[in-house]
Amino acid sequence: MAVPFEWIDTHTHLARDYSRAELEKFFEGGHCKGIWLHSIECFKNSPRHCGNDEVLKIAKLYPEFVHPFAYCRAEQNPDQIRMLKDAGFTGLKFIDPLYNYDDPRFFPFYAEAEKLNMPCYFHVGCIAKKPSSDLAFPGLYSSPGRMKPAMLCTIAAEFPKLSIIAGHPGVPWSEEMTTALWYYPNIRCTISALTDYKWFIDALAGGAWDGVPFYEKLMFGTDFAYGIPITFDMANEFAIFYKIFFREAGKTMAWGRHNQDFMINNARKLLENLS
Repeated sequence: MAVPFEWIDTHTHLARDYSRAELEKFFEGGHCKGIWLHSIECFKNSPRHCGNDEVLKIAKLYPEFVHPFAYCRAEQNPDQIRMLKDAGFTGLKFIDPLYNYDDPRFFPFYAEAEKLNMPCYFHVGCIAKKPSSDLAFPGLYSSPGRMKPAMLCTIAAEFPKLSIIAGHPGVPWSEEMTTALWYYPNIRCTISALTDYKWFIDALAGGAWDGVPFYEKLMFGTDFAYGIPITFDMANEFAIFYKIFFREAGKTMAWGRHNQDFMINNARKLLENLS
């Protein structure tokens, strides 16, 4: 009997004009078995991103399906991590930081997340072309130079029990992403908004120094805004594409037999390790 085609989307957002009916298309059937719903509050008047309150509301309505990641500003008091955990958030989302991700001023924040077993999801690499006037907090501007994959290495070394997830392969620093995956057991990567399939193919064939193959450290994600009509078809098309990609592009490769790990198992295992 064929293995059911199932997937978890580890990089999603909640559209501001979301519809419960559209969300329930995913919840009530089909192959999607869960979403990691990321809040973003650093953009002004974003047409597609809901903030922490609305993301948590949806997560509480669908607790078996939605895993909420709270937008965080690591320059704030690390005590807020406990409040986010107690409120019901699964993990934390970092994007457009005031300083480099590996700035020691952020270390108390990461230490608290490690203590509370909350995975940290970092946007890495290039980002939307927004001027500082479109960002919500003083001192923020769209600088991929503050969000390089190599910065996650510093965090991984200082906090080896912290689950670190890179959102995107970190273009234009994808080789940094490869090295981070190779060297640090607690770094994983979601393949969302992928632009370099050559890198992806090479990464799938690679492995870490401790023998863990990269196909056990990479996860499926779309970076789509859920809750609007167009997303249901788009997300399913992406999932089908990767099913075919693994089957055809990987038919002579060891990684070609591990589509299920990429699409669902790796994300599921990470969440199981939090309980």
